[in-house]
Amino acid sequence: MLLRGVLWVGLSLVLHAALFAVVVLRAPELPAIATEPELWMEAAPPAVVPPPAPPPVVAPPSPAPVRSARAPRAPKSAAPPVAAAPELTAPVVDGPSSVAVAAGDGAHAIGSTGGPSEGAGHASTSSGTADEPERKPGPAQLSLWLEPARLDSLALARPTIALLMAMPGYADILRGSGIRPLLDLQRLRLRLSGLQPERLIIAGVHHEGDKALVAAAERVAAMRDQAPVWRGDDDFRATSWVDGSATDRGLAVHGGAFVIAPRQAMPELLGKSATEESVQAVSRLRDRVLALITIEDAARYLPQLESCELQALRISVADSSGSPRMTLAAHYKTASLAHDAPACLQKLGPELGAQLPTLLAWLARAEVGEGGASAQLSTGVNSNEIEKLFNELAWALRSARRA
Repeated sequence: MLLRGVLWVGLSLVLHAALFAVVVLRAPELPAIATEPELWMEAAPPAVVPPPAPPPVVAPPSPAPVRSARAPRAPKSAAPPVAAAPELTAPVVDGPSSVAVAAGDGAHAIGSTGGPSEGAGHASTSSGTADEPERKPGPAQLSLWLEPARLDSLALARPTIALLMAMPGYADILRGSGIRPLLDLQRLRLRLSGLQPERLIIAGVHHEGDKALVAAAERVAAMRDQAPVWRGDDDFRATSWVDGSATDRGLAVHGGAFVIAPRQAMPELLGKSATEESVQAVSRLRDRVLALITIEDAARYLPQLESCELQALRISVADSSGSPRMTLAAHYKTASLAHDAPACLQKLGPELGAQLPTLLAWLARAEVGEGGASAQLSTGVNSNEIEKLFNELAWALRSARRA
């Protein structure tokens, strides 16, 4: 009996081992576990393995060409070489050392801003006097910071909306979201690179916090029969922003602050490991500033002023003891062109006086610093003058888009 039991146990073990081997060999390969994607990045599609390339066809070597006799070299000139002036590079408006944003304006914002510059740096001599350095413009970029409620209190709702609607892509991004900028937002910032609507970035702070922003994302997605998929937690979250522009945009939300931007731009704006503070800081302005407009490569957005070689422009409006005050900084190609700007702008008066009267007048009044290529103006303003400025900039943007 004992021997029979041992034989049965041995036979059972052999049969189980054989059965297990068959199951393992015939089982389908298990899928690999996908890694968690970045907070605002969708999971990457599976890599496609290309078919092996055919072996290269080795052609027989061709006979070496017959070399012709070299022509004799011309003798070197005895004249000493002329030293070229150093190239002057203008920092980008929203770059690390902005020419168009005063120190602290929008610090750590979309493409961080820095202090003003007089154009010192590298140089070139394509025009003007032979030794006069030229300011090299940075990439075309327009940034607009607003404090909507304070502008509304100055009866500037209509011109503010006109300026926003003139920004390429603005209407498409927020259509169907239910966000009313002058009523719902404490802060608002737009940044436009070039004039391409798909490169527009919007950031701000909503009065009603994250709940209102989550609802806005759901409404925008529902218009396309979709639903947002959120990543992160209740304190800091992100999802896709599915507007009607067919642009792959993302939305980052924290404490009522938000950023809507092309997905590929998100890591640059907020960092690979974004923080709550980085979302808040995108639209932050200095205290008492109601509005700030910065432009780099002004010919792109103000082509009417191209003949006067205006390259960068900064206009800020601040609330100084209940009385708004405007500060303007205009940067030109060279110092001599900055000195000649008032006369050049005066010649444009008959043609542009009806469309850009306020801006032309302020640029003509700006005083050039000694030896610099920029002009400055600081003056008190009223609601009527701010309204004219906003309407003029809106007209210029619409004209630039049609050009």
